[in-house]
Amino acid sequence: MKNFFNDKDEIINTLRDAKEFAEHIIETIREPLVVLNLELRVIFANSSFYKKFNVSKEETEGELLYSLGNNQWDIPELRELLEKIIPNNMIFNDFEVQHDFNYIGKRIMHLNARRINNSKIILLAIEDVTTRITYENELKLKNKELEIALSEIKELRGILPICSFCKKIRNDKGYWEQIEVYIHNHTDADFSHSICPDCLKKNYPDFDLKE
Repeated sequence: MKNFFNDKDEIINTLRDAKEFAEHIIETIREPLVVLNLELRVIFANSSFYKKFNVSKEETEGELLYSLGNNQWDIPELRELLEKIIPNNMIFNDFEVQHDFNYIGKRIMHLNARRINNSKIILLAIEDVTTRITYENELKLKNKELEIALSEIKELRGILPICSFCKKIRNDKGYWEQIEVYIHNHTDADFSHSICPDCLKKNYPDFDLKE
């Protein structure tokens, strides 16, 4: 009988040690993580979860996930997914939730959940990807704007055949065009005509710039 109680105590201690070991592992995870039972009540949550969503251990453990933080987790899409996991042992990764959470406002979350080896435990990991998604969307927008800008740029390259006397340029079809016409047709530049001082003196010698 003594050996029986010793074995029983040893089993209890082993189970307790295993539970503490698992809790320590969960605590080391930087992202918020929740351990649920099959009724979707919280068995354990790590410090990151409490800090992120501004809830306490006392008001979290034993409570239904959907009722936490004034029902901020009562999200229809999340409810449907979790209720599919329980009977079918399914998993889901990177399920995106956009929600207006208490205290932290509108956020974009990626959720990963799975039932552990047909046990009565479900792990729910939560990653806040709001900043990353915002940066990615801004980058996509800037890339789109850059593509549009580049598509509107016309560039002159290579050697242009130009007349040494009249300064006309021969176009791709072999016709000679005024330099203003050629540049206007091949770029987005335009011209406004004026007279430089040298040409003014040559063509209008009687005109005094000082007047």
